[in-house]
Amino acid sequence: RSTSALALPDDASLLLVVGTSGQTNLPCQIVSRVASRRVPIVLVNKDESPFSSHALATGGADLRGNAGTLVPSIVERLAPVRSS
Repeated sequence: RSTSALALPDDASLLLVVGTSGQTNLPCQIVSRVASRRVPIVLVNKDESPFSSHALATGGADLRGNAGTLVPSIVERLAPVRSS
């Protein structure tokens, strides 16, 4: 599983990270790989996390709040981009 999860960021044009403290190895590796490619990272979390600086440095966003509210709004905004 971790091998396939680590391969996905290589083709990503955006990384959406939802509700993680950033304290485990796999999410840290994925975020680091994406950030090294300067791909925008959008972080949705109730609190600041170790990924907050990566999100801002890549031109993404560090959004604080409830994922159940924020994620549907993000998906709605990305839907027209995805269908283009």
